[in-house]
Amino acid sequence: MSSEPLLQGEAFLSRRQRRTPIVLPTDPSDEELARNWTLSAADQRAALRCRGEAQRRRFAVQLCALATYGRFVRPQDEVPVRILNHVAYQLGLPAVLVTDPPPKEDAEYEHQQRIREHLAFRTFEAELQTEAERWIYARALEGRLPKELFPEIEEQLRRQKVVLPAPSTLERLVAGVCARAREEICSQVEQALTPQARTRLDELIEAGAGRTSSFFRFKAPAPEAKPEAIGDFVDQLRELETLGVPEIDLGLGAQLTAYLADLGACYDARDLRRFAPAKRHTLLASYLVERYRWLLDQLVEMHAQYLTAMSRRADGTLALKRKRLFPRQRVRQTLDTLRHGVRIVLNRFEHEDVLLRSDFFAVVDPGEARQAVDDYEEFRRLEERGYIDALVTRYSHLRRYLPQFLGPALRGGARQ
Repeated sequence: MSSEPLLQGEAFLSRRQRRTPIVLPTDPSDEELARNWTLSAADQRAALRCRGEAQRRRFAVQLCALATYGRFVRPQDEVPVRILNHVAYQLGLPAVLVTDPPPKEDAEYEHQQRIREHLAFRTFEAELQTEAERWIYARALEGRLPKELFPEIEEQLRRQKVVLPAPSTLERLVAGVCARAREEICSQVEQALTPQARTRLDELIEAGAGRTSSFFRFKAPAPEAKPEAIGDFVDQLRELETLGVPEIDLGLGAQLTAYLADLGACYDARDLRRFAPAKRHTLLASYLVERYRWLLDQLVEMHAQYLTAMSRRADGTLALKRKRLFPRQRVRQTLDTLRHGVRIVLNRFEHEDVLLRSDFFAVVDPGEARQAVDDYEEFRRLEERGYIDALVTRYSHLRRYLPQFLGPALRGGARQ
């Protein structure tokens, strides 16, 4: 096993989280003030031992900050006036309109030492760090991710009354411990993979005649839903099935598998070839397992998009054909002819039982009558079959991938 940690140096905190360990509310509510910034009688006595009103307010703010956040407010952090006035009222001090100036370094150090003793907080020393590492390591082996464990270890240390280290320090600690746990996970995955599976994974990242590996093909994003693209994705799915990807059981949770897959996507084949076998095989297997699931989802989505687009184009074709073959004037003329003919028939049958041919054609031109009937038959067929005919003309595009698509799609649905 390589000594290189899997996630060594991974940064999961934002710059703001590192620069600002404590984010004080600019306009805290009465409930927040009562919950986080209320001093006990002992706290008030400790704060009143300080000299000067500003020092007493600062001591009270730092005391509440440590009890609530597990850290002290930095000298450069501005404390909202509403918080200052809340603690000042409890100390019997006058209200202020602006924030206090930054404290002196020696006074700040003395205050922090007194506050730690007053609240019985401990510093994050070697023994506590070892205990925290064991706590993180046990949960990382269960598949927990660093960004999840970071707030949990902070809360764990606060409950133990430990002054939290700087966010960047704790971030490096969590990332390093998780990296060691990932090495153990990689070792377990390596043992779970069959020798044949490991061989196929190594062959996947070997450079071919075109100096590109087969792995490169599986990193392509989802293209536009076209028959060629859908057919290519079907081929990728078949290739993954040939590699035995659906049968790979990593023994990991879905969240950890997805995380390792995202990590594997960050490397190309050349980078992966330099990794230790366990790490390389774990990243490749995780990525391919997730890629297989993603391809199934994408194929169904792309197929639906293509059918929707094909239906929309068929509707457009039908509308254009209807407009071209049956302009308003032709439709009006056909309807007028049919209406006149039906009216003659109805009027004659209201008075007599016989309709003379000469009477009918005296009002309706024979040619116009036949044309009106033909137009009606054509229009009726267009309305009944026009949309289907427009779809049939596009079936040649659909069948480029449909038979191949239905097999993987149905197999994937059966597995789910």
